Amino acid sequence: MGCEDREPYGQLLTGHTKPVNDVGFSPDGKLLATASYDQTVQLWDVATGTTRGEPLEGHTDAVIWVDFSPDGELLATASADKTVQLWDVKSGKPHGEPLTGHTDWVWGVAFSPDGKLLASAGWVTQQGRPRRRRIRSRVPI
Repeated sequence: MGCEDREPYGQLLTGHTKPVNDVGFSPDGKLLATASYDQTVQLWDVATGTTRGEPLEGHTDAVIWVDFSPDGELLATASADKTVQLWDVKSGKPHGEPLTGHTDWVWGVAFSPDGKLLASAGWVTQQGRPRRRRIRSRVPI
């Protein structure tokens, strides 16, 4: 039985105006974060399927990836705008300024298990041609 043969489970979450690139559960499983081409992140209450607060806005291009810190207090987002942003999950506000240094799209972010480091990965351009290649930059949190 393939996925196409199965009935959807639960309700469809609607709210983004463009496709969703990534989803991630908070460590306690109570929240779901969705990253979208509409340049926003939305937090959802898993139990009710409703949004929690307004969309997280601040990126100037598609949001590609999301990752919650191990304690669930921060959310990291990676964007096509070449930045990583940390967000305070409770307030929905940015936690500091965007992290810069990538020269092209940022494709992924991940917290270390102790939550003290954040790694990011993105595109690099070599000889004028973009290539997907892992770059790890560690930022103390």
